[in-house]
Amino acid sequence: MGRRLGEFTADNTKCMLPVNGRRLIDRMLGQLSRLALSRIIVVKTRLQP
Repeated sequence: MGRRLGEFTADNTKCMLPVNGRRLIDRMLGQLSRLALSRIIVVKTRLQP
């Protein structure tokens, strides 16, 4: 399991981290919204230590 983002992801998942003022999930969904997709499925899971 990766440890480089450990201090940032102790209370949150990686997709919720802000990068340049915008959460990663928002950036990804924004990019996907430009495509002709009928549905986007987000699977939420978190490994417990």
